[in-house]
Amino acid sequence: PLGSALPALCPLGTYSAATGLTSAASCLLCSPGMYCDMLGLTAPAGLCSPGYYCVNGSLTASPVSVTSYGGPCAVGQYCPEGATSPLTCIPGTFTNVTKASECMSCPAGYKCTRASAADICPAGSYCPEGTGANPPACPAGTYSSHTGLESKDQCTLCDAGKYCQTSGLTAPTGSCAPGFVCTVGASIPNPTNLSA
Repeated sequence: PLGSALPALCPLGTYSAATGLTSAASCLLCSPGMYCDMLGLTAPAGLCSPGYYCVNGSLTASPVSVTSYGGPCAVGQYCPEGATSPLTCIPGTFTNVTKASECMSCPAGYKCTRASAADICPAGSYCPEGTGANPPACPAGTYSSHTGLESKDQCTLCDAGKYCQTSGLTAPTGSCAPGFVCTVGASIPNPTNLSA
């Protein structure tokens, strides 16, 4: 300060590479994604910790609660090292914990349309790892009344004497047409050969 033999030190949450400052107002707020946890810094101390985000003037690498300086990432969000704001998990991924540094891939047998949870794969569909909003449907000639299928191979072939005309069925479409033979896996009611 003016009239002082000692230069002013930049306060917590700020820094300055300039020398001979006369006022703390000349200091710069710590950059987004970084923190300034000591007096008199000439550069930010480092990057915000994984699982947290830091905005202008952050005093710590790991803000314990949400403040004007940043905070921990919430359920359904992730914060890589140096995050300036929380990021939302994309479909097919999720996180059900706070302070996550990355999202987890949706496990097989589940679909992830909400960033915060994995939901059981619906009947008539199967969900390989990483499934988002539109799980693949069991193909024509198959069905599934069960939830949580992980692969197409788990879809049930249509029963003998029945047919499964469309994809995504939870039960066979109906019985084979009179005069026709529907073998296991039939997709039409009136097959012209035994392989239908």
